[in-house]
Amino acid sequence: MVRLSPLKIFMRKLPPKFIRIVCKIEKALTSPILAPLVALFLGVSLVPAKHSYFLKGFGYKLLIPRDSFLLAIKILMGGSYEEAYSLGEGDAVIDVGAHVGIFSIKAARKVRERTCYSYRT
Repeated sequence: MVRLSPLKIFMRKLPPKFIRIVCKIEKALTSPILAPLVALFLGVSLVPAKHSYFLKGFGYKLLIPRDSFLLAIKILMGGSYEEAYSLGEGDAVIDVGAHVGIFSIKAARKVRERTCYSYRT
């Protein structure tokens, strides 16, 4: 049985038009003009590159695709994956479907002694 998070249950009840509006807002916030301002508000440094951003903050220095900026911030700030797992030193991690690997980078710091495998499908 698959358990849905309260957010997913909430999102299922929203009208499609509202979801499209939220997607447009997210796209605007990740634009080269607004993204550095959003980053400044969140306390991270963000430098636009050709098709990506250099992100420095939360103890990380990363090169991330522009469309993954908000996802990266959410994962690095914590809380999104920590609700579902707890890692300690010596644990092994296999991240299948790693997207840009932000979770893998964060998990690798926690498991220090072991290897963290990251596969992008």
